[in-house]
Amino acid sequence: MKLTNKQITDSVQAMGKILNQDLSIKTQFKLNKNIDKLNGIIIAFEKSKKSLIDKYADRDEKGELLITDNMYTFKKHNKEFNKEFNELLTIKNDIFIEKISVNELEEIKLNN
Repeated sequence: MKLTNKQITDSVQAMGKILNQDLSIKTQFKLNKNIDKLNGIIIAFEKSKKSLIDKYADRDEKGELLITDNMYTFKKHNKEFNKEFNELLTIKNDIFIEKISVNELEEIKLNN
């Protein structure tokens, strides 16, 4: 199965919510295997994201990264950062994940 980095980051978050439900041990195991496989890709994704931040984020006169409202700023290189970050999000990864049937998730109620 081919999944983009964006699909993977979104999926792991959703699977984490599902794991908080009362599931059979078989379903829990499948989800945990999938999360473990996907977390390896997320680690590589986060390293590449950090590299883009280091390359394009605004810096103060001391060379420290500028943060406003708990977010890095990209006033000088916003276009370049967005272009490369979107490219990073769309990179496809060929990965085998365990399929979980709808029946295995029938009783789950997700809120938020």
